[in-house]
Order: sequence, then C-alpha cells, then structure tokens
Amino acid sequence: MHIGVDVTLVAGTQKTSLVTCTARGPHPPPKLSWEMDSPGESFGTVEVTDSSGDQEGPVTTISQLIGVPSRDLDQKEVRCVVRHPTLEQDMVLSYTIHVHYPPQTVKIIPTHDGYECIADGNPKPAKYTWTRQGQALASVGVGVKGNRLYLSFTPELNGPYSCEATNPYGTASRTLTLYADNAGSGTAILLGTLITIAAVAAVAVTLTFLCQSTKRNGQQKTLKELTRKLLYRNSAFSSV
Repeated sequence: MHIGVDVTLVAGTQKTSLVTCTARGPHPPPKLSWEMDSPGESFGTVEVTDSSGDQEGPVTTISQLIGVPSRDLDQKEVRCVVRHPTLEQDMVLSYTIHVHYPPQTVKIIPTHDGYECIADGNPKPAKYTWTRQGQALASVGVGVKGNRLYLSFTPELNGPYSCEATNPYGTASRTLTLYADNAGSGTAILLGTLITIAAVAAVAVTLTFLCQSTKRNGQQKTLKELTRKLLYRNSAFSSV
C-alpha cells in the first residue's frame, strides 16, 4: 500500500492529480475510495486496475484524487480507504497535501529598534529586500539583517520604506511611511494609521508612522494632545 505524489503541486487554476493511492493484492482487485476534510471543494477520481495479464496473480489498483491545487488546500489531510476481502477491516492511509504558492500577505511589525517583515508562502520566503523610495537604503542610521530593518527615528530618514518578500514562485511587498520630528526635546511617541494600496500578488498596506516630540517650547505635551493632533491629520488626509 502506498499514498503520495509524483510531482510538486503548485497553486494554479487547472485540475491535476493531487495525490495517488496504490494498493496491491490478490483477486478480486482492491477497492479504493477517498475521504477528506474539505467541504465545498470539488474533487474527482481516476482509478486504474492492472493485473499484468495474470488473472491468478496479484492485482494492483491505482486511484488518483483530482482537483485544482490552491493555497486553501495546502496542509489539508486526505485519506485513502482500501477495501479487500482479505482485510479484517478497512485500511486507511492518510496524507497531507502540500501546495506551493508565492507570497500573498506581507506584514511589517514594529520592534524596539526598527521593523520586522513577515510573509506567507510555501516555501516560506528566503529572501527579503528593503528599499527606500525604490532606492538602496542610506548607509548611515539604517541597517538590515535578514527580514529586519534597523533605523534611527530622525527626520533625515523620513519617507517610504518597502519590504519585498520572495520565494521561488513569486514576490509580494508592503510599504510603510516613516515621519519623525525631533524639533523639540523629549521622548518620541510612535503612532500609526493603515492605508490600503495595491502590491505585487497581494493587497498591501502602507503604515504611516507619526513620531511626534513630547515637548515644544519647553512645555510637556500630554498624550491626549498628541492623539488629538494625529486624528486631525488623519481627517485631513482622508478628505483629500
């Protein structure tokens, strides 16, 4: 008994063999059927029996589960049920479907010293590229290690930063816009808004971070005042 695939499944729109189950035994031929935990999915089967021309010898039954390989099928379990008079009970062979697909969702998460870029995809992206306004990053105040971006929150580094995640099947990106103002002294407060934009193979989001000084003209600003200012800026942006 065997269950598996002969080729790597890649997400697409055409039906293909998702998994093959093979059973060999004496006559009569083994009967094969499929069970799965994917309600709403449309599957078909193709079954072939091969006795190698010997009606008295062993016979092999091969059944293929047919469907469209999609991202949603990745990591789904299917079961091949083998029935034969020589078996005291049905034999069940389980298999987890693996579908390869390009990155589709990219997230940029703030850290204490910069940002971390995380993306989906199968296999997971092995290459992350950070750019600023489509150009190489500055050599001062900015650093990259793997999927992490390290930078100083200074006005000189203001602008859009994009993270591009790549695996063998494609690329997806996301962009954040950094705004830092250190005209006064004090500790900066990091606030954010989300703006949806189009990206390669995915819906991306621009993160606009407003980093405001907590002091102006020697007077301490309250978090309430900063929040009110942020809401005003968001309102003005939305009305454009």
